[in-house]
Amino acid sequence: MSLQPAGLTRGDGRVGAEVPTLSEIVGTLGTASRAEVGAHLAPWLDALDATGRWALLKLVTGSLRIGVSARLAKTGARRMERG
Repeated sequence: MSLQPAGLTRGDGRVGAEVPTLSEIVGTLGTASRAEVGAHLAPWLDALDATGRWALLKLVTGSLRIGVSARLAKTGARRMERG
């Protein structure tokens, strides 16, 4: 049994399309040059389903947001102060 994060499942089921693990992605991208990143992304995007592709692109572009925005936190804090 493979413990893959949600979304990292085979996309189109093609033979030879191997789904990368999150640790493989992070490790590879951590050592790859900018010029090499595209060559790694293409087969990963082919192997992943729609949710996995979305997560990979968010991870690579740095736009993966976890939690709440600073604006939302400040608005909530102001409302708590007013009671």
